[in-house]
Amino acid sequence: MQISRVFILACALTAASQAVWADCRTAADLGRGVVVGYGNGDVNILQRRSDGYIMVDEQPASGVALRLRAHRGLYFVEEYEPGPDGAPLAGTYTRIDFDEDPATLPTPVPGASWDGRTRIVSADGSGRDERASYRFAAADPIVLSGCSYDVVRVDVRYDWGDQGGMSLIYAYLPALGSAVLISSQVDGSALRVAQPVTLALVSK
Repeated sequence: MQISRVFILACALTAASQAVWADCRTAADLGRGVVVGYGNGDVNILQRRSDGYIMVDEQPASGVALRLRAHRGLYFVEEYEPGPDGAPLAGTYTRIDFDEDPATLPTPVPGASWDGRTRIVSADGSGRDERASYRFAAADPIVLSGCSYDVVRVDVRYDWGDQGGMSLIYAYLPALGSAVLISSQVDGSALRVAQPVTLALVSK
């Protein structure tokens, strides 16, 4: 029986499509970890830990590296500068306490939002209160390493009262189950924008 050229071409295109999609990252990859590469040379590594939280290692092309822990890569509960052994460097550990379990906070969907109170506790035990607000909106898809990902834009505002505050924008990727940082700005300082361009598995 003769097989048509159309059938052969269709099979080839299907195989090629499957091969492409096999290289696109999903939430299942967070167990091993994924690397987000930015156009300015920054790198963020996201890895889901056994408690369900995502560890975010921010490794800027220049500047201080930070390690953070967050639910869905958005609701941060701790941050510090890691030493060579991964433990917090002296005086750098900060804990963020929520009035409710961060695991119960909303998954980003366009039109939703969350507002709440948190308390920032420094390594020396001192603390300050802040108001946190999250706004979720529809956004255009983003292409990373040749794969197109749906995006929910997340506008985050931390309000520190008389001390000002901080504004951030994230791209939440539903397929990944985590957010990717786009920009940040502390009141009175320059806006810092970094465009993500790659998303890959952590090397073994």
